[in-house]
Amino acid sequence: MVIPNGKGVSLFTLEGILREKLSGYAWQFKKNVNVEPGLKLIPDTDPLKKGHYHLSAVRHMPVDEYKGLLEKMGLKCHKYLKISSDGKVSEVA
Repeated sequence: MVIPNGKGVSLFTLEGILREKLSGYAWQFKKNVNVEPGLKLIPDTDPLKKGHYHLSAVRHMPVDEYKGLLEKMGLKCHKYLKISSDGKVSEVA
């Protein structure tokens, strides 16, 4: 069971990715993307975590339902950057 506690899958802006020294591929949602009903995008309240968000459930739901909503969100994004472990950023064609 997924609990609507304001936590969930972490999402970052480019600023947050670089600050946290994350590496690998970055995926991007288009501006003004519609979040699937049942999910909510919640900014992290820690001022040191600017650029960090949670994709959280808005109500109690089975894990499989939550995963299904996340899969639908995954269809709304595209791979756009590769970040190396030394922080070098390159665009993905």
